[in-house]
Amino acid sequence: MRRLTIVILILLLAQFACSVAAPQVQANSVQPGAVPTEIATATPYPTQTPYPTQTAYPTIEPEYVPFTFAQLEDFLASDTTKENKFSDSYNCVNFSLDLVAAAHKHHFYAFIVSVKFVGEDGGHAFVAFPTSDEGEVWIEPQSDDQYKIATVGQALCLLNKPDECWPDNIESIHEAVNCDAVSHECWWK
Repeated sequence: MRRLTIVILILLLAQFACSVAAPQVQANSVQPGAVPTEIATATPYPTQTPYPTQTAYPTIEPEYVPFTFAQLEDFLASDTTKENKFSDSYNCVNFSLDLVAAAHKHHFYAFIVSVKFVGEDGGHAFVAFPTSDEGEVWIEPQSDDQYKIATVGQALCLLNKPDECWPDNIESIHEAVNCDAVSHECWWK
């Protein structure tokens, strides 16, 4: 009899635990820049898998502030991404990902640009910054060199030294690409 009572209590507790819903965040209930105070971690409903189904978190868009070219230069001077060491496991993709992440922490909008040069098998990743006074500027994240925007078929040259250019002309440009830090592959829509 005692064993039956214990089993019943365990079943009741399990049923109660399954009926308690995790707090839910409704779509569009979190304002940009806000941090949700209640985040659901799993659906309260049974699933067909032995694992809890994760609930999607609301996408919180950071609030970016407009910035000038001078502010970009100040940011780059204080940023330490360029001090990282290039290796087989840390290349231009990783430098770009880190510089974009640092810019976003300062509320500066930045994105990765993938450039393939004529005659090269691979490409190169730069970081683009849309400044409010000079327009879009591409930054080489390994050195903070600034490049003026070029188009396919043109050379990519330094902003302040237009005679210093990459050796080959541009074959293709893909903006706002996503990249994988481990495989170093980038893709675009």
